[in-house]
Amino acid sequence: MKNKLNNVKIAMALVFVFVSACQKKSNNSTTSTGAGGNGGSGNTSTPITWQIILTKTQTQLPGNTIINDSSALVTLFNTGAIPTPSNCFFGGNFSLNNTPLSYTSGQYNNCYSSNGSLSVNISQTSTVSCVGNTTVSAFTQTFMPNFPIYSGYNLIADTFSLASGVTVAIGGLSNFPSNNALSVSIYNNYGSIMGYKTMSGSTGTLSFLSSDLIGAASNTNKPITISIEPVNFFYFNFGNQTRYISFMASFKKTVYLKP
Repeated sequence: MKNKLNNVKIAMALVFVFVSACQKKSNNSTTSTGAGGNGGSGNTSTPITWQIILTKTQTQLPGNTIINDSSALVTLFNTGAIPTPSNCFFGGNFSLNNTPLSYTSGQYNNCYSSNGSLSVNISQTSTVSCVGNTTVSAFTQTFMPNFPIYSGYNLIADTFSLASGVTVAIGGLSNFPSNNALSVSIYNNYGSIMGYKTMSGSTGTLSFLSSDLIGAASNTNKPITISIEPVNFFYFNFGNQTRYISFMASFKKTVYLKP
């Protein structure tokens, strides 16, 4: 059940990031044909879209200990489609800073990923590369990461009561446009998703009632994790290929849930 719930969360995140990027794109017609990289011909039999999601995770544990991590997720699909797993496909071997990403196919996957923590630095100029296949032309794309920054852990209470609900105060975000979208996820002590909501902007609140949280009653008197997940993104057009590069941050705080 844990794996299924987390895979569903991945699928939701793919759609959330893509739709958010498309909405921002409609307000920004600027594109780049270089970005320090070789776009390749971009010529394919049908228009295709790459979605490259780089995630940096920062977790505050009790005692204010901070743990940092990073991961990568890449999908390829026909332009105009929504990047649900059933619409995604293989486009040849793919790498990030010369480190191969693994391709996994299945009901919830059909994507490239780092299979856990990245072994490469994504805080400096980075390059993604695709060798291509009969469907997709090869390319390399170089970019400077642009992740949101967060200093608002003090705005999130250390303890919540299920009876009163979990209200997450959003603030302390920088390097994050006020019209971008973010999501808030709540995980139980075993890492399974309990709740998920989205909003636009860098300040505000998101509230979760007990009815919004999966398995709420069985997770009281235990630690839970609140994750604030803002995303910045850029896109590049080459021929009939579009590439979205999303810089997603996951700012997590472990709190305690009372009945």
